[in-house]
Parts: sequence; structure tokens; C-alpha cells
Amino acid sequence: MKLLIAGVIIDPKWRGGEPLVAKLLARGLADRGIEVVTYGKERQSVLKPLNLLSHHDINPIIYKFYLKLLSVHKPDIVLGFYDYDCSLVFACLKLKIPIVVCVQIYWPVCPLLTLFVEKQGVCEGPSLTRCISHMLMSYTGLAKFNKLSKSMFTYLKFLSRLHILNKANAIVVPSYFVKKKLSSYGLRNIHVIWNSVDLNDIQYKEWSDDRKLILNPSGYIDERKGFPHFLIVAKTLGRRLRQVKFFAAGYKGDEYVEGLGYLNRSELIRLLEESYLVVIPSLWDEPFGLVVTEAMAAGRPVVAYKSGGIPEIVIDGVTGILVPRGDVKALISAVEYLIEHEEIARRMGREGRKRVEKYFSAEQMVRKYYDLLKDVLNGGA
Repeated sequence: MKLLIAGVIIDPKWRGGEPLVAKLLARGLADRGIEVVTYGKERQSVLKPLNLLSHHDINPIIYKFYLKLLSVHKPDIVLGFYDYDCSLVFACLKLKIPIVVCVQIYWPVCPLLTLFVEKQGVCEGPSLTRCISHMLMSYTGLAKFNKLSKSMFTYLKFLSRLHILNKANAIVVPSYFVKKKLSSYGLRNIHVIWNSVDLNDIQYKEWSDDRKLILNPSGYIDERKGFPHFLIVAKTLGRRLRQVKFFAAGYKGDEYVEGLGYLNRSELIRLLEESYLVVIPSLWDEPFGLVVTEAMAAGRPVVAYKSGGIPEIVIDGVTGILVPRGDVKALISAVEYLIEHEEIARRMGREGRKRVEKYFSAEQMVRKYYDLLKDVLNGGA
């Protein structure tokens, strides 16, 4: 079997959990004897206006490029990740090459990818008025007429996205939560494969230190990731618990939180291994939460909001504590409880590592993708 794995997230400059999943898959599938070719590159800004040349959710120049790429490499099957639009899918359909689309974020049903609007919260789903309104809020630095024109055109092209994706041979999502949500908007043939971590990269070490480092590892300081809520936790508890230190990736720091700036993967893993517990206060519907699995793999209890796919990873009261989304008081109480109960925190850390080993290992994720790819090639799925 020859496999092409493609999407903009393959570009080395792309950050986040999706590139980690794609790279882990490429390596794991190659180890299983599949010939793997990868391609991904951020698009130059000069190419973006060319979207205007098609009423489909494709870029004509990129579409032609993919036709050539597929003709050169002649893959038996394609695994497509996020790529701005459906150019790759359209090219595979044209050449009758089977394609499995991997959806790690809400791009099939949201022009802004997240189904979340700052200061408004979780979006109810695509509609003309909602999408236009949210895009107008999002597009900064443009004149009012240009904002409206861009928003209208983006939405009109977006309308063809579900139709194109439903022609793919299969769609993979990282949680049952995402499957239910996307199915409600009309997406079909969805398969759930949980994301995973390479346990060789993350060492389990039971906490045994005088310091208690409380970490927010998301690397984003926006409302969507609930970072303002983490600051409230740090300020509230930091005033009276002097032995506790709060850290945040992607943050410049303040009186109560030590900012860590941008962390590469090895630096983030090291901090997870050194922390006492991890706080994930996501306010959007987190599609999965790869950093949650990484924290559990390091043996750290996780305190998080019941958001999106996170409850499929964290077992409340066993591997961490889940509290109602947006309930800052409950979040503070949960963090304080684990600070005061070290043995419970240690036990949760041990159980978290066991759960990752059982359900979220790279071997299991790779095997499930391998089986699905073979099934598609054999006419199934």
C-alpha cells in the first residue's frame, strides 16, 4: 500500500496537536510496512485571492497542484488533514483515488474553525446570519465593506464543504463528542479514533517534591482556552498558598503566574513531568485535548472543565477532577482540594498513566488507522 498524508498542518511551522498526530501516524504506518509520502505547506498570501475563481470550496491553483502531486506519486489511498479548504478532496475525487479525511477541528462546519466566538461562547452551528456576524467580528484591519464582502464570499464557498466531504470514503474524528456534533450538521460515514501519544516520549514519574507547580500548558491565552479563568485560580490561591507556583505556557507572566513563553515539545513535556497537577479550563467544545493525554501520561492529575471530548479522556474522581464548564469557583475548589490531598493527587496520576497506556497509546491509534485504510481499499468503511 502506498499512502499520501497531506494537509497544511504537515508544514513544520504549523503548531498544535494535529501535526503531532499526523507525524505519529506517518511514522507508525511506515513501521507497519506502508510506503508513506507526506506533503504540507502553508499557502502564500498571493494564492488566497484565487479562491474567488471557484464557487466550490477549493482554490483552483492548489487543486491543479494536487492533481499533479497525485499523478506523480500515484498513491493507493490518501489521508487528508486540515488544508484550508477541500482542494485535496476534490482532486482525489477527480482522479478516483480513495481518501480518508481526518477532522481534528470544526473546519467542516465552521468558517472560523472553532464553533466558538469570543465574548459570546460556543456557537450553535452554521447559519448565514451567525457566520456573517462572527466573521465580521473576526476580520480585523479591513474596511467595513471589505469585511462584509470577504465574509459573504467565504460563507458562500463554505456551503459546498459538507457536500464535498460527504463524498470522501471515510471521515475520522478524535472523539465521540465530535462525531455526534458533526453528524447533527449532516456529515456522514464518521469513524472515531482517539488521538494518542508516544509513551516513549513521556516519562512517568510520581510527584515527590517540596514544590507544587500548577501548570496551564495550552500555549494560548485567549478566552476559548479559558486562560482568564486560570488567572483567577492563580490569583485566588496564590495569595494564600505561598508554596504553590503557577505556570503558563505562551504567557508573558504576572504577579501570580510565571509566564513561560513559547515552548517546544521537549520543553513542554519536561514541564509536565515536573508539575504537580495540570489545569485545562477550556470554554470551547474541545474536540479532544491532546495535552490532557500528555499530562496523564506524565502521571499528573488533570483538573478541567467538562468540555467537548475531555470527559472521554479524564475519568472524574479517578484520573482527575471535572467541573461544570465556566464554574470558576468549582475549578478553584478542585485545584485546592488536590493541592491539600497529595496522596489522592498521586493516585490520580498513577491511574492517569494506566488509562493512557490502555486506551491512548500510539500503537493503538496507528493500528486503528491501518485497519480503516485497508478496509477502505477493500471497498468497505
